[in-house]
Amino acid sequence: MDVDKKRESVNEQLQNSAKTGYDLLMQSESIHRKEWRYTGDKNNFSEHCRNHASMDGVVIPKADSFELIGLDGKKYYPKFPRDPILPEEERISCVCFLQGITSDSMFGMTYEERKHRTQQYINDLADERPDWEKELDAKNRAKAGIEPEGMLPTRTREMQIRAPEGYKLLEEANLRLDKLERNFRKDVEGSIVEALAAVKMIPGVSTYQQAITLKRLADCYYANEHYHEALDYYTAAHLLYDKLPVKRRIEELTIMTGGL
Repeated sequence: MDVDKKRESVNEQLQNSAKTGYDLLMQSESIHRKEWRYTGDKNNFSEHCRNHASMDGVVIPKADSFELIGLDGKKYYPKFPRDPILPEEERISCVCFLQGITSDSMFGMTYEERKHRTQQYINDLADERPDWEKELDAKNRAKAGIEPEGMLPTRTREMQIRAPEGYKLLEEANLRLDKLERNFRKDVEGSIVEALAAVKMIPGVSTYQQAITLKRLADCYYANEHYHEALDYYTAAHLLYDKLPVKRRIEELTIMTGGL
């Protein structure tokens, strides 16, 4: 496969993944808003879709469209990053993603408070690092000419700090799935959906473990006859790990729902 065909294939997969994520968000009764997130700077895609940086953190009702000023200066109204209505230059190499926001009443706190707690948890993880790791980090910062209080701008550093947070969220999602399997409740379902959406944006978390958890949620939907949601989550799990034994179930649900 030549470079152009490989790039085209990757971008098509990413666009399909974005559409699947949007459909899952829209079907969740617990999610009322959505947030556009831009990751270009930390991933060193400074020249690709840089105009999307201004969209980072924009929160709107989940059924509404975002207003995006394109590279050509025109206004576009996508429902999510990589929306097919966008011109090619706004989709190719786009490094944005959509974050679903669960209703504040479900957690007893606002989205801003939940983000603050998450950031505090990340900071605590960084503070709890062993001395040898802090010393090595200081040496690397000095070698790179970075001030002691500066942030090492590498994805590897982010993975070292944030991956434990992702695994903790994944563990919490699986504990809630234990409850959901015994008693299907919308509030428990919503907390699982939000946890899995948060895990997806954290680098360094095993895609296999994420896929297994997505399949468990899909199994719950299937057992409770929520077939459209089951199809979406089986598909999402298969996209992350294509060796999961879900192909026949996807085919069955596709026929039942007329999906895909």
